[in-house]
Amino acid sequence: MDNTKTRVNIPLLLAKDVRVDGGGELIKLSYNQVDLGSVYGVYDKNEDKMRVHVPVSIAAKYIQ
Repeated sequence: MDNTKTRVNIPLLLAKDVRVDGGGELIKLSYNQVDLGSVYGVYDKNEDKMRVHVPVSIAAKYIQ
């Protein structure tokens, strides 16, 4: 992507005990089992963090 960020494809098909949070107390969800497809991460070298991106088509199955 550039000198500080690298895309990492994550070949996951099924995740167990998934927790989703964000926006402080705004979003707090948990699932026993989630089918993940086309998930990828972006590693930021400067922050030493990876953000995982889930396509909207996959996330829409679980967000109600």
